[in-house]
Amino acid sequence: MSFNANPMKKSIIVVTLLFFSGFVYSQTTVTLQDQCNCEVLSGTAVSSPGAVAPGGADAGDIYVNTSTGTIFFWDGDSWELTSTDDQQLTGFTFNGATNDLTLTLENGGSVNVDLSSLSDTLTDTNTTITSFGIDGTNTNLVITDSDTNTFSVALADIAALVNTDAQDLEDVIGEDASAGNNAITDLADPTNAQDAATKAYVDATADDDITGVSFDGTSVTVAEGATSFSADISALDDSAGVAANAAAIAAHNTADGDLSDTNEIQDLEDVIGQDASAGNNAITDLADPTNAQDAATKAYVDATADDDITGVSFDGTSVTVAEGATSFSADISALDDSAGVAANAAAIAA
Repeated sequence: MSFNANPMKKSIIVVTLLFFSGFVYSQTTVTLQDQCNCEVLSGTAVSSPGAVAPGGADAGDIYVNTSTGTIFFWDGDSWELTSTDDQQLTGFTFNGATNDLTLTLENGGSVNVDLSSLSDTLTDTNTTITSFGIDGTNTNLVITDSDTNTFSVALADIAALVNTDAQDLEDVIGEDASAGNNAITDLADPTNAQDAATKAYVDATADDDITGVSFDGTSVTVAEGATSFSADISALDDSAGVAANAAAIAAHNTADGDLSDTNEIQDLEDVIGQDASAGNNAITDLADPTNAQDAATKAYVDATADDDITGVSFDGTSVTVAEGATSFSADISALDDSAGVAANAAAIAA
C-alpha cells in the first residue's frame, strides 16, 4: 500500500496487516522500495528532524524509526519530517462494498485508503468491520471485525498520508474570510498599525464617553474623563448689537406715537386705490370665482372658456359646427336653386 506524504517527494511506507476470518489466515506485504525509486532505511538512529546521521543518502530516501513509527526523508542535508501538520484524526469509517477506509481530519476534509489489496482471496460474506479505535498507547488504529478479530495500523503511517496540508492564517482567509459568526480568541494585543485589535485593547483606548460640558462666559469646555478641550466663543457675543436694536425700537415706538398694532392694517381696496398696477407680477392663491364680479382664476378659465371648434359638416340641407360636445346647425336649403339651374341648362341647349 503506498501513501504520498509530500506532493513533491514520494514517501511510501511498508504496511503489513493480518486479517483473520474463522480459521483462515492471510498476509499481504507491500514493499516500499518496490513502489518508488528510493532507498528505505530503518532503525532508531533518526529520532527527530534535522538529524544528519546516517549520512550519504540520496535526496528522497526514506528512514523509518522502528521504535516510534515516525517517517523521515533525506532532503540532501538532513533527515526531515515528511509533514508538519499537527491535525488530529477525528473519525474512521469503512465501506465494505469498496474496501475504502475513510479518515476524517480535525480541520475538515477526509482521506480515503483503499484496503482492497489487503483483503483475503477467499470470499467471506459473514465477517464485517464493526469498530475502529485508538489503542491505550495512542500509537495504533485498531480495527475490529464481527468475529472479534483485531487488526492494527500504526498512526504514524497514517499521519504520513493525511498530514500534508499545513496552512497559515493567510491561506485560510484566502479561501474564506468569514469567521462564521464565531469569536476569534486568544489574540495578543496589537503592536503594529495593521494588527487585529483585541477587546481589551479597544476597551482601554477607545473611550469616547463625554463626562461634562461647561461655559464660563467666554469659552465652552468639553470634558472626557481626565481630558478636556476648550473653545473661545467670545466672538459670538453681540450684546452691543442687542443694546443698539433695543434703542432703535424704543425710538421707533416714540415716533409712532399711538403704538396701535391695527391702525395701519390695509385691505385690497385701499391698496388698489393707491395703485391698481400689479407691476407685472402674478396675483396668486386666489379662490375660484363664485360671483359675477369676482376675479377669475386660470383653472376656472381653462375649464369653461373652451372656444376650440372641433368640426364642420353639411348634410345637403344644413351646415353643422361642433365645439367639443356642443354643436349648432343652420338650414341653408333656401340657397338651393337647382330647378333654375336646370331651366337655364335647357335654354342653353335649345
